[in-house]
Amino acid sequence: MSGNSPIPVGSKAFFDGYKISLIQKRFLIIAAIAYVFDQMDVINFGFVAPVLIKNYGWTMQQVANVNSFNMFGMFLGAIFGGWLADKIGRKKGLLTCILIFSLSSLLNALFSQYNIFLVMRTLTGFGTIGMVTIAMAYISEMMPSEFRGKYQALTIAVGVTGMPISSIFAKIMIPLSFDSWRYVFILGALGIVLVIVGASWLKESPRWLVAKGRFDDAAKLLDEIVPGAKLPENAAELGKNKDSGYLSTFKIMFSRGYIKRTFTLFMVVFGATLGSFYLSNFYPTVHTQMGFAQAVVLNLAICQLLLNPVGDYLVAFVSDKGGRKTPLVALFIIYGCLFIIQGMFKTVLPISIMLLVKGLFVSAAMTLTWTYLAESFPTHVRTSATGILFGSGRLIASFTLFTVPMIYQAYGYFGINFVNGLIYIVPAIIVIFLGDKTATVPLEKLNPPR
Repeated sequence: MSGNSPIPVGSKAFFDGYKISLIQKRFLIIAAIAYVFDQMDVINFGFVAPVLIKNYGWTMQQVANVNSFNMFGMFLGAIFGGWLADKIGRKKGLLTCILIFSLSSLLNALFSQYNIFLVMRTLTGFGTIGMVTIAMAYISEMMPSEFRGKYQALTIAVGVTGMPISSIFAKIMIPLSFDSWRYVFILGALGIVLVIVGASWLKESPRWLVAKGRFDDAAKLLDEIVPGAKLPENAAELGKNKDSGYLSTFKIMFSRGYIKRTFTLFMVVFGATLGSFYLSNFYPTVHTQMGFAQAVVLNLAICQLLLNPVGDYLVAFVSDKGGRKTPLVALFIIYGCLFIIQGMFKTVLPISIMLLVKGLFVSAAMTLTWTYLAESFPTHVRTSATGILFGSGRLIASFTLFTVPMIYQAYGYFGINFVNGLIYIVPAIIVIFLGDKTATVPLEKLNPPR
């Protein structure tokens, strides 16, 4: 190890204690715009599907199959995208996933055949969730520990604007002509520009270089990003464990030092993931049956999407408070209680108000979850472990959706909202007793060599 003088962990190591540099600002811009295109490509098929049914004779079953394949692709993206970034680096892994979902979206624009959509939407799912898995760890590693929660939330606040942008664009473009639906996918494909720009603007994570034993490269790059920044004194020890394979990852996740953390994080991921879409597809149908006008249902959905970035922006100012644990617990409990309160109403106005208030919380809850998850494992397996928990939580959550109509039939509107509330409240209680405080703590102190 050469270049920078070694210093103890806990002092000004890596980026801790320094102002954000121009290179880091460029990184955040790329990450934020990547999130925008990611969110566009997550949602855009939903706007195009009715056109495929009307103009090309698709069936509802075919649309459902494409959505299922997309979900499966997301699971694969979380699992293998994380592994990819631990193997080849954060920069290459991120750009690879952006390239995958951008090219897949472009091919969706060129073809209307069902079989091609099955393949391309699977790849889109892989790329979008793979990118998210890598980006949340990448941001954690490239930011000062004092503010990594803030910058994670601000980046995602920009990113989630991709959903309302895509919905408004689709609403304008699709009615214009028989083939104008293709422009919705072309918009999503423009993310490929980020691959070109990112190749020069993005820098590899010095923490990943240290984890791979490339100390000279890490010291040189660190000084380039933030002049004067130094590697920690125990960098050589941090670089001893270079195995980022699945066996090594599972050994760490379920070791004595991490099993409590792994269980807690899984429950948080499961709760945030299931809670965010447990009733999202069910609400439009049941609210229409309760007397909501179709226009009101659609406008509420759009307004919720517009409120998501506001929630992320607001949570940026509390994310690094209370050790991350306190704001996460508070937000999960408040959000869960809002579901229960909503279930007590039967009329349009109070339910509409509750839906809009909840729009401030849903993305913010997921943002805190991602931040908490991405800082909780050692660098050499960080994205692999993050991907395993994110992917498995998402997969298991998807299998529970069949319970919604059963609970609604047995316990009504209050029953399904009560259950959705508990989906957030139970993980919050677990975090109170088992969760670690992680905010403002250097990643190397949170995850010391064992």
